[in-house]
Amino acid sequence: GSLAWYMSGRTEETSSSTAQTTDLWNAGVETIRSVSFDSGDHKVLVEPRKDGVGEYSVVTSESTNPPQPVDAGVSTAPKPEVKRYISVDAANKMLEGLARFKIARTLGKLDKARFSEFGLDKPTGTLKIDFVNGARTITVGASTPGGGNYYVRDEQSGVVQVAIGDPLSALQYADARLSERDLHGFKTDE
Repeated sequence: GSLAWYMSGRTEETSSSTAQTTDLWNAGVETIRSVSFDSGDHKVLVEPRKDGVGEYSVVTSESTNPPQPVDAGVSTAPKPEVKRYISVDAANKMLEGLARFKIARTLGKLDKARFSEFGLDKPTGTLKIDFVNGARTITVGASTPGGGNYYVRDEQSGVVQVAIGDPLSALQYADARLSERDLHGFKTDE
């Protein structure tokens, strides 16, 4: 009897995908000039474009590999590996997410002494969104417990929040998540 009451009296926990969210800003995708993410050893630049066929983005991904030791124990300078490709659907979805920048929770302005609790002392990276009316910079900290979202700090306001992770993950892992899977829209002849 009491176990049944206990179980029926519990409230369901909401996941990050169904929880109430707010928009940090609400801009149109067409107002985004470029998006960049810099994690120190990996930089991604997404530049939205439009032509007669439709919308697409040019993605430039630059990774710096650690120096490799060579003969006699001397290491060579790291050489950046630059990839450039076109993304359509995945980039459009990411840009739509960044145009509204969904926030699951606001933590407020925090003392720098607390930054380590949220991974903001050694950030995952820096997100910069260049809109037609100005740029916004977001410091991306650690992922939240459970993984799907990130602690972020809006550099303009200084407010720390929990951001919905999908667009940030797409940038952080751009080579895997922004590359197109359907490379052509026509059927091959047998």
